[in-house]
Amino acid sequence: MTFASQRKLATLEHEQDALKEGLFEQGQQMLPLIDPQIRSEVRHIFKAITKNDRNARATAAAERIGSVAHARDLQHALRLFHNKLSELQMQLIARNTADTTPTELKTKVHELLASHEQNYTGLLELAQRFSSEEREGASSSCRTSDSPLRNKGSYAAALEGTQKSTGNKDEATASVVDDVAVDKKAGTANNPGEQKRNAYAVSVWKRVRMKLEGRDPDSNRRCTIAEQVDYILREAMNSDNLAVLYEGWTPWV
Repeated sequence: MTFASQRKLATLEHEQDALKEGLFEQGQQMLPLIDPQIRSEVRHIFKAITKNDRNARATAAAERIGSVAHARDLQHALRLFHNKLSELQMQLIARNTADTTPTELKTKVHELLASHEQNYTGLLELAQRFSSEEREGASSSCRTSDSPLRNKGSYAAALEGTQKSTGNKDEATASVVDDVAVDKKAGTANNPGEQKRNAYAVSVWKRVRMKLEGRDPDSNRRCTIAEQVDYILREAMNSDNLAVLYEGWTPWV
């Protein structure tokens, strides 16, 4: 009877050691989830979003303010999630599970999974909000440019002050504009390369705008500042671009 009990106890101790080793390995596999670089990039993204809070208050856009408030709540929830995840990971790596029962560990894991699903849903909702706001802003700007007389009252009020200030200068301004238009047409006819230079300037402007919006080098998604800097450094250190430096590659940086 004693021998059987000792044998069973040894088997249980062996299983306990195997479980501890398995938990330690699981804790090591959690390291990529709490990468400081990922947390830093997420923090920079939310910082850029919440920075627009002053603009939202200035324009009194209720939907925009709601999106920024949602982003702040989501940022706080993600911070709590990462703190709990780091605490669990450190506990598993340190093999400090003597005071924690398997049931408590399972409860922590289930809480983290539920929090992860909630945060993921919140991120999707935030992305949809900003996408819809961007589409609405683009459509409203198109409607304004296509039909400027929609706001006839405000437009007339704005023109009234301008007409009072200009007064008798309308005829002189019209003649100057006509002269400039004639000179521009004559210059374009005499110098056909001018239109080509203008097209090149437009392409440069579009390229700079893409860089400022984070659409370079991949125009299909918005790159972070760290990704853009890394891309520029890799291009600068690439030996294939050595000769390109003297052909105007540097101004694109």
